[in-house]
Amino acid sequence: MTPEQMERAIEFLLNSQAQNAADIGKLTSDVQGLKEVQAQTSRDVMTLASAVSELANTVARAETQMTEGFTRMEARMDRFEAQAESDRQEIREAIENLIVANEVTRDLAEKVTKLEIQTSQRVTDMDQRVTNLESKERP
Repeated sequence: MTPEQMERAIEFLLNSQAQNAADIGKLTSDVQGLKEVQAQTSRDVMTLASAVSELANTVARAETQMTEGFTRMEARMDRFEAQAESDRQEIREAIENLIVANEVTRDLAEKVTKLEIQTSQRVTDMDQRVTNLESKERP
């Protein structure tokens, strides 16, 4: 190998090493960004879990209120038949609202799960890319 060829080979290796270092730096930054996204997703899941817990408490309170309403309605049915019909309508609306809230909560939980899976896959892909780049750097 001539000195000129040797010099070009060394230059190529140095340029390749510099590019690999830059690529690893970018991937490291990307992984950090993904970790931040994953942390935010975790916080969002915690917020959602809190909202679901509050919703469950609201449902329990609504169920208790409905039960009490039915008891009062049975005791006063003869005197308050018109009022009973109004109460039934209110209860139906409450149940419909609970069904809608349940469907929205289920949809949100599915979306959060999909986001967690996507984030996990992205982090795994980034880790693999970093590993591949690091293995290329090793002699």
